[in-house]
Amino acid sequence: MALALLAASVAPARAQDSAVIHVEQPTGIALADYAATWPNLVPYLDRLGRGARDRTTGELERLATAPGVSDGILNLLAQLAREDGRLDDADDFITRAIAARRTEHRHYFQQGMIFFARLTQASGLGRWTWQQRTRDAYQKAFDLAPEPVPYRYYLVYTLAQAPAIAGGDKNRALRMTQDGIDRGQKEFYVVRADVHRLRGEPEAALADYDRAMEARTFKLNSFLAAGALAMEKGDWERARRYFDWAVYCRPDSPRPHEGLGDYFLARGDSGAAGAAYEAAVRADPQSVSARAKLASLGGVR
Repeated sequence: MALALLAASVAPARAQDSAVIHVEQPTGIALADYAATWPNLVPYLDRLGRGARDRTTGELERLATAPGVSDGILNLLAQLAREDGRLDDADDFITRAIAARRTEHRHYFQQGMIFFARLTQASGLGRWTWQQRTRDAYQKAFDLAPEPVPYRYYLVYTLAQAPAIAGGDKNRALRMTQDGIDRGQKEFYVVRADVHRLRGEPEAALADYDRAMEARTFKLNSFLAAGALAMEKGDWERARRYFDWAVYCRPDSPRPHEGLGDYFLARGDSGAAGAAYEAAVRADPQSVSARAKLASLGGVR
């Protein structure tokens, strides 16, 4: 599991269909990016790639006790510790990496991912605190290097979703998505669509979801929301297209199949709805909502 996260690209993850770009929350720095940035890490990265995780981590941790340790080693150790859920250790490693090289944007990116892990575990006021710290880390990474997609991605969604009193700014979010598109980053068509949707601009949002499909980009939550929005607007052809795209891009998830089932049910086709709900249950037998919807149809195929 940890190696799968370690191998995730700094750019949003891509599906098995290499022509489709999946635009999702980043989970780690890629082995290849570590190697390109810190060539001294290559022997350790090779061992990690071969599955020698525990032994390699131990070697790296011994090196981390030496004076003048490479900031790359500290960043890699922070990632390994974060993946293992050792967030205190991850904090310590990345703090040392930043102190060693404050101009390296990947350190703030790693720090942002560590803070985001803290955020997912927090509640109440603690969530607000970690949201602010996560945003600040991504902002520092973006200020140093505006090119990587994940930095702009995280900031845009934070600006678009947060209330104004907490620093939200939907106008700035829209400008940032446009700048990403102007840079040739087609991932931001689906992001801009979400921003338009959050701004209460359904026609602009739907037009951008169309562009995102044409650019063969995909974000699961976004296209499920797009399908629901199209249904709300009575644009059935678009809704069907969005749910079909979601099923194509994520056949392993029950949610696209369930969304397609909801579409068919709204269109009065209980047989097709039942088949879609069955596909959702096959994808995840524990899907309570899909099972309940299928049961309500009496198992209709």
